[in-house]
Amino acid sequence: MPKRKKQRSASRGRPKGVLLFLGLILCLGLIAGLLHNLPFTPEESLRPAYEENFSVDSKLRREITRIDDAIYDVLYEVGIPEKDLAFLSVKSMHENGHQWDYTDLRIRVPDRRGLWMLKEKIGERLDRLGPSVQYRLDQASACKWIFNIQTIGFPSHKVRLIYRAGEKVPTHKLPRIALIIDDLGYDKTIGRQLIELEIPLTLSVLPVAPFTRSIVNEARERGRELMLHLPMEPRHYPDLNPGPGALLTSMDAGEIKKIMDADFQRVPGAKGFNNHMGSLFTERWDKMRIVLSEAKRRGLFFVDSRTTNKTVALRTAREMGVPAARRNVFLDNDASPTAIKFQMERLLGIARQKGAAVGIGHPNRETLRALKEYLPKLKRDFTLVPVSDLVD
Repeated sequence: MPKRKKQRSASRGRPKGVLLFLGLILCLGLIAGLLHNLPFTPEESLRPAYEENFSVDSKLRREITRIDDAIYDVLYEVGIPEKDLAFLSVKSMHENGHQWDYTDLRIRVPDRRGLWMLKEKIGERLDRLGPSVQYRLDQASACKWIFNIQTIGFPSHKVRLIYRAGEKVPTHKLPRIALIIDDLGYDKTIGRQLIELEIPLTLSVLPVAPFTRSIVNEARERGRELMLHLPMEPRHYPDLNPGPGALLTSMDAGEIKKIMDADFQRVPGAKGFNNHMGSLFTERWDKMRIVLSEAKRRGLFFVDSRTTNKTVALRTAREMGVPAARRNVFLDNDASPTAIKFQMERLLGIARQKGAAVGIGHPNRETLRALKEYLPKLKRDFTLVPVSDLVD
């Protein structure tokens, strides 16, 4: 009997061991499957949490998108050619804690009948949007009507309709466009695909990121223009963190220069820099003078990313004789395909009107896809240049 009992215990122990082994194999398989299906590869890393939010609150953003859709639907329906659209400006606005883009659009039409028809169609389409969207229609002359549009109390658009014979809009045969991709350093795969595009992108790389070194090396090998994406203090710091290598308004000149030196050593070959975040720092002329004096000593240019409408950075650079430019359009703060397309069209429109424009995008798949889609048009109708060609 004791022997039989011992055998039963042994027989029970073996299935238990087998179950534990099978359970371990199953767990390992599940872990491997999860790793295999993660949305990033070994050449990618999670994007940093420290990204300044330029987007407006969701309600205002939705309303502005509805207005954009209404206007573009009419233009496509009527068949207004791109050459007759001029985005005079896309201005960053700030009020009561909200931030949004105010669009000033000018549209030429071929005759008086077309002017009247377009006016009626845009008015009808805006009326359908309901009471949250309001507009005032002014007749500036027999050849010009102006829609001043607002939504939930914020001015959002000015749309100028002109009869071609009544007012000529200056145009440029081959406007110049500079495209900057910043925030590079957290996705090696997208970084490489952007570098491989056959257009002269300017690549702005964060000083401290998992793939900063490899992206810098590949960009230099391909002859791409490099910039340092210099982190600067935003509003609401430290709740909003610009990340390692950042300049803070509490720092003195010695600290600022020391950090800049370390950051530029991490991005060798950088010809210039633009600010990452910096909505507070770029409003401080005393701090920007320190930064720009260092830039001047090094022979660098500066591009103001314009993360605040109170920035003094560009004006200070011009006063100090530092070659500088400013961002005209952010391409992908809203990364939906439709929103990126609208922003691309805005950028092209500003370039047609002013002769040159600077767009800033970010290393994500939607932006890469949009750039590939727009490549034929960009190469045909514009001159693509590195941003250093547009600084003055």
